Amino acid sequence: MKLQKVWLPLVIVLLIAASIWVMVGTTYDAKLHKRVAAFPVKYGLDIRGGIRTILHAETDKAPKGLYDQATVRHILENRINASGVGEATVQPKGNDQFVIEIPDVKDPDAVLKTLGTTASMQFYYFKEVACKRDPSRPVAMNTTRDPLTGREGYTFTDRRNLPTFRDESQIRGEYKQVLAQGSTARPNAVLTPIPAPLGGIEEKAYLTPDQQSYIEALNRDLSHTFRDGAQIRSEFNSIMGDGSAPRAGAVPATVTPPLVEHDLQVYLTPDQQGRIAMLNREMTAWQTFIADCSPAILQGADILPKSEAHLSGAMGTEPAVSQEFSAKGTQAFADFTRDHTDEYMGIVLDDGVLSAPTINAYIPDGRAEISGGFKNLTEAKALADMLNAGALPVPLEQVQTQTIEASLGKGAVNKSLHAGLIGLAIVVLFMLVWYRLPGVVACIALLIYSLFTLAIFRGGLQWLGIPAVTLTLPGIAGFILSIGMAVDANILIFERMKEELRNGRGLRGAIDAGFSRAFPAIRDSNICTIITSIVLLSMGTPSVRGFALTLLLGVIVSLFSAITVTRTLLYALVEAGFGNSPKLFGVNPNAPVDTKPGYNIVGRRKLFYGISAAIIIPGLFFWLVVHPSGLKKSIEFKGGSQLEVAFDKPATQQEVLNALHSGGVEDPLVQMAEGGKQAIITTEEITTNSDAAKNVDPTTNRDLVEVKLTKALSTIRQTTRLSFDRVKPLISNELTSRAIQAVALASALIVLYLAIAFATGGFAAGLRMGVSAIAALLHDVVLLIGVFAMLGYFLNWKIDSLFVTALLTVIGFSVHDTVVIFDRVRENLRKRQRGEQFEALVNDSILQTFRRSVRTSLTVLMTLGALILFGGESTLLLNVALFIGILSGTYSSIFNAASILVDWENWLAKKGSGVNNATIPTLAAANGATLSSTPTRPAASIAKPADTAEEEDSRLRPKKKRPIRRF
Repeated sequence: MKLQKVWLPLVIVLLIAASIWVMVGTTYDAKLHKRVAAFPVKYGLDIRGGIRTILHAETDKAPKGLYDQATVRHILENRINASGVGEATVQPKGNDQFVIEIPDVKDPDAVLKTLGTTASMQFYYFKEVACKRDPSRPVAMNTTRDPLTGREGYTFTDRRNLPTFRDESQIRGEYKQVLAQGSTARPNAVLTPIPAPLGGIEEKAYLTPDQQSYIEALNRDLSHTFRDGAQIRSEFNSIMGDGSAPRAGAVPATVTPPLVEHDLQVYLTPDQQGRIAMLNREMTAWQTFIADCSPAILQGADILPKSEAHLSGAMGTEPAVSQEFSAKGTQAFADFTRDHTDEYMGIVLDDGVLSAPTINAYIPDGRAEISGGFKNLTEAKALADMLNAGALPVPLEQVQTQTIEASLGKGAVNKSLHAGLIGLAIVVLFMLVWYRLPGVVACIALLIYSLFTLAIFRGGLQWLGIPAVTLTLPGIAGFILSIGMAVDANILIFERMKEELRNGRGLRGAIDAGFSRAFPAIRDSNICTIITSIVLLSMGTPSVRGFALTLLLGVIVSLFSAITVTRTLLYALVEAGFGNSPKLFGVNPNAPVDTKPGYNIVGRRKLFYGISAAIIIPGLFFWLVVHPSGLKKSIEFKGGSQLEVAFDKPATQQEVLNALHSGGVEDPLVQMAEGGKQAIITTEEITTNSDAAKNVDPTTNRDLVEVKLTKALSTIRQTTRLSFDRVKPLISNELTSRAIQAVALASALIVLYLAIAFATGGFAAGLRMGVSAIAALLHDVVLLIGVFAMLGYFLNWKIDSLFVTALLTVIGFSVHDTVVIFDRVRENLRKRQRGEQFEALVNDSILQTFRRSVRTSLTVLMTLGALILFGGESTLLLNVALFIGILSGTYSSIFNAASILVDWENWLAKKGSGVNNATIPTLAAANGATLSSTPTRPAASIAKPADTAEEEDSRLRPKKKRPIRRF
């Protein structure tokens, strides 16, 4: 115990110091030549803007029947998520385009490059490459290493076309020696162009006639050497970069396959034409080598999504990627390595040889490692992430990239921050007034919780693989809300402490009992939320996984701060001589004991069932019968039309919105780009007519939506149409179905956990408690959806991604108060009096926890109320949905969950009484109790004399009167 008193405060102090360093620490940026934040805050598109790019799927290059837009979208989302970029969006546009919006990131070009890479990997048998097993094979493979990047590269020389040859590195080495002599004019040397493939475009040197002849010989040698397709295309693209328009010295020219799919007309200089011809010969050689001389061993589909990047090699400094194959791939790999030792295998990624290792031994375990082709560990991790995300079935071409402005102004952010501060001030005041000294301790613990959480959000746990959180306005509101929720555990502890003090315990004993007896409820309620978070992390889409990670981290940090920080501070105050008066804990020992019988909540359960039904049934009617005009969906759910225009001079977002509203356009989404010179407007379809011809304006032969938007915008600026197309939903059917599946699985796991945790009367009895808790959760979900169906009908409110976030939050926290009540039921069952009615015991348990249930929810509702009143419209829907959900969760926990359990137990007892020579064990009959009318336990505990220390210890570890019957 003494050791714990030393190391626990030390750990807390070290964590505080580390968090402060994450918040204020700086590092030197060599590119900017100044010190910058070591862990900078990442802001979302709504606060700081970012990059918007359109990728075009080259569907003509996809194998027939393999292109599926939903599959490509899923892969892109996984790649963005793996790259650590939060709050990015991927939205299908038309049938072959994808609009990707990436928030403020350090290197957007690297992210976009990762997205467009197909990541198609094949393993080939280089059967014609000379090797240790057969040095006489016709193709020589040469390995080079870039001195700047450290990457390995490969060239191949076909000796059937060249009786004597050297590899490219040797040829170029001698070439450089000759060229070094030709840098300046000298006797017998004239300025001479160096032809390809040795020389670059327009490269010249002063050479003697002998040197000119020698260069020609080296070029002939090199003309039989070819590189892989990726290297060839890289050089081809660099040549083609300026070939799209006429210029001095360039003439029309035709580029033929295989470099291009079809003949392509461009402008090239004579030297460029020669180089292109050489590249085409080289590409033909490479394609022949792969297609005719290198049988495929494995495909990308044979690689399991378990690739990992790490440091390998003899010194442990070489970046590598480990892979694991499927059962089919393992067998094929084992067969190949058994039959082809001392031969080469080529690992080809997107037509480039990533690695060409020698097979040294038989490998039966289906594992492989790629090394040598990476500049650093970051590149290796990028490949591992791409392989795990999956290969794209088609190449993606980047057709447009532009910077976009923040979708929300500073005013919206400031409103939410001010509203949050008001809400938190109310919570702090409530804690100080009601709990006195423990309230002060709780406020300090909340500050520490906020510090820890913000440090994690800024990337303080990146060394554990937990990425930094991208802060959006809803995210900021969620963080403010989490502070209110973090008070829950403190309230449970403090209410239990006050209860123990009223019962006559000493201060130290009350603190011990408060923590020990409140801990089971805190543990079980938080484990239920953790279960939900883990399931959403494993099954959800990337956006849902981001929410789940934030929820999980918040729960763990709040649990740590309440159990360790609050406890440590309380003990420190007591031991220092402060707070020895019960009045400082909000308890008056001289106050009269309330002996009045409590309200019979369980006895009036039909009334509370009726109140729930009075709200849920109309909601179901508007949701299921009045639909689709009832539960209205936004563009994020339905998709719509998107117009992109350029203005003759910059405009503001508010100007565009005002023009659209004046033009009768409802609920448009406006995104400004390129400093206000461009605007992207997304809106719903004007008509739902299935006949496309009837959706076209007959006078302009353009879509009705485009005509209406263009007309509205023309009132503020002269516009130029850039593009117009249909966009598909941001919230796809896949997201909805996977979220439902995840919630269903989480509910089943919560039932299983609660069945084990509350198995006072056996596993079956605990199972009934778990099912009752989930029934209350479903009550909250259905009520929230129904209320929003009515709000959609009467106020035209539309559900969007914020509503999904609110719904998932309610699901994550709905069982908290239910678990608190069931925990008291569990405790009372263990010290149950013979003959005590189960219904009366449950009612007592509800009354004993009523205050803490109301107060834990009250702190959250006060925060939400401030955000609703003062936070502005940007997060209004989110905050209202959370307010309704939390309020419903409190109601269902107090008035429905335990009542459902009582009805279930009564039904089982009644059913058991009609069976001859048999009984059905129930909680109602546990410990020999019956359902006969007996005096009940008073709701308010009667004060007792102070116990001795020995008695206090025995109370902390109560003994069971007899073994509990389990079934």
